Amino acid sequence: MLTIYFILTALVTLAAVVSLILMQRQVQRARRSLRLAEQRADSNFHGLTLLEERYRRKNQEMARTVRRAREQERKLHLTIRAAGAGTFDQDIARRLTFWDQHTMELFGLGDKAGWVAADRWLDSVIDADRDAAALALQEARDSKRPLDLTFRIRRPDGAVRHLHQLGYVVREKGLAKRISGLYFDITERKQHEQELVLARQTAERAAMAKTEFLANMSHEIRTPMNGIIGMAELLQETSLDQQQREYLSVLAENGELLTVLLNDILDYSKLEADKVSLEPAWLDWDDLVAQCLRLFHKPARDKGLFIGYWRDPTVSPRIRADATRLRQVLINLIGNACKFTESGYIMVCIEPTPGASADTAQPVRVRVSDSGIGIAPEQQQQLFDAFTQADASITRRFGGTGLGLAIVKRLTALWQSAVRFRSEPGKGSDFWFTVPGQRLKEPARIKDQSALLIWSPSGLPAPLQQRLNDIRTCRTTVVHSATELDSALQAQTYDNLLIIGQQDTAQDKQLAATLRKRGRQLQKTGVFCLRRDNAENGLLDILPVEIKWLDYPVSLNGLLDMLLESPSSRARRTLARGQEKQTGKPTATAHPDSGLSGLNVLVVEDNPVNQQVLVAMLGRCGLDPHCVTNGQEAVQACRKQPFDLVFMDCEMPVLDGYEATRHIRRMAAESQPCIIGLSAHALQEQIDRALGAGMDHYLTKPLYLSTLKDTLRRFKAGDITHSGLRNQA
Repeated sequence: MLTIYFILTALVTLAAVVSLILMQRQVQRARRSLRLAEQRADSNFHGLTLLEERYRRKNQEMARTVRRAREQERKLHLTIRAAGAGTFDQDIARRLTFWDQHTMELFGLGDKAGWVAADRWLDSVIDADRDAAALALQEARDSKRPLDLTFRIRRPDGAVRHLHQLGYVVREKGLAKRISGLYFDITERKQHEQELVLARQTAERAAMAKTEFLANMSHEIRTPMNGIIGMAELLQETSLDQQQREYLSVLAENGELLTVLLNDILDYSKLEADKVSLEPAWLDWDDLVAQCLRLFHKPARDKGLFIGYWRDPTVSPRIRADATRLRQVLINLIGNACKFTESGYIMVCIEPTPGASADTAQPVRVRVSDSGIGIAPEQQQQLFDAFTQADASITRRFGGTGLGLAIVKRLTALWQSAVRFRSEPGKGSDFWFTVPGQRLKEPARIKDQSALLIWSPSGLPAPLQQRLNDIRTCRTTVVHSATELDSALQAQTYDNLLIIGQQDTAQDKQLAATLRKRGRQLQKTGVFCLRRDNAENGLLDILPVEIKWLDYPVSLNGLLDMLLESPSSRARRTLARGQEKQTGKPTATAHPDSGLSGLNVLVVEDNPVNQQVLVAMLGRCGLDPHCVTNGQEAVQACRKQPFDLVFMDCEMPVLDGYEATRHIRRMAAESQPCIIGLSAHALQEQIDRALGAGMDHYLTKPLYLSTLKDTLRRFKAGDITHSGLRNQA
């Protein structure tokens, strides 16, 4: 029993232990489950916290977005209102449109936003614009283009307004659902446009009236000027005493000055109207500059100015440019330099632009320098304004229209250049511009050393001094008196001697005595004299040596070529073209040019004085013309007999020159003469009209004898014919 008791006790104990173990495991599992539940709860709580934070952030972001949207909407609304625009939003299906407050005000329907019928806007459009507005709206619905149209509306109060409508069609599955956009009130803009159109038309009429006035005034002034200048030219070829010749010279010079002023005014008018075009051709730099400078030979001589030009050896001697316009720019700049320079020099320099190379075509700089009065800084701002000069006192002292530099500015702009300048009061001025497309070349090298002696009592001209300083192979000595000259010739032998100076009898005698004394030292020396009026100053008669006389304008290139040659290698040659001495006009009665005789000429001119001038000029050319006074008589004369040449005035009573030319051109071909138009009109339109009527050439009044002779020679040579080239004067 005891054994059983112990066994039972052991079993109970074992069962209790097992139960305890199981209970512990259950507790452990429960604890683990509790921990997992707590962990899950913590995780879920953390997730809820994150979700709450995200929700809070989303709410904040949405709030900021709403605020930004509202701010953008407010700014857009302010912008639309500032632009004077009203909005609309049309629901196509409901056939209703929402108009904001400003749109309601534009259409005169109050100041409160609201819904209106879809066609309410179209009902307000005036009858003249309604069909076009409806068509534009339908096209915007049917296509993908935005709505963009302008129309006029009539408000309930009767006021007419101009509106501009911009809209965009909203589509769903290709079908138009809504149209949203803006209305702009452009009434004031339309009024401004109409005012501008009226102002432009008024300005065009004023410009046309100004052009017609200038053309008519030019014609009216040139007509008597033709008689004045023509008679003056004819008188200059007759026997006159010195006083008569001086009076006549003043008359001719002032007549030419008046012609220049007329040309300046007409040129500026044409430039203002953009009626000037370039006609480039190949020309020679030296010829062009020399021709321009020679025009100012007399005023420069009267002032004792050194006037010359210099072409840098690296610049090609030929240029492709419009000779007429380039000459016009140079003449204006040189004319100003001559006008405002009382002593010193005037120089034209053709030089490469800074930094230019020979690899490609580079612009060449043309510079006109003088030692004149200069320009004050406060006066430089208005220098290129039309009809102005530096100040009123200059206008009174020096004269002129004030158009020269304005014309220069506009002409240089035609070839994409600009005129620049540098000036100081009392130190002269530099004006320059560029000419495009010039290729540089290598300068020629001077091989021989040379010794040059210069006698110049008043000092060496600055341009010549500058060029001599640049030449390393020439040893130059400058003396200012006969004593210094004697000492220099005694000290050494020179290759060349250059005499510069004004006429002075006492100095000339001292110079002649010194040269006579040093005659032996001068046997191998070339002697050159640069002096104005060489034939009149008597120096030639008293100098004991042979002298090469040089005259102005001076080509420094040619002068230096002469002065740097040694006597042994010097060929007998003259300076480059343009350096020969000008001799003036003959003092005896001129004989007719027999080379132009034999032509059958008809003169058609209604003005008796101009007819007399032209007949006399033709008489100087050996011609005896037949004369009529209007176009109808000219047509009848051409029917009666054939003429080689007809000088046809363009403006005449009964039948003008244009119609007379057309009548003559309808005649038989074998009786067709060469017709040269004559007119005091100088505008291109008049030239084109004359050539269009059938004339072969055109000459403007006042007519110069040299121009007439040149025209006759060209006709004799076949350059001007009815069937050949038609050239403009």
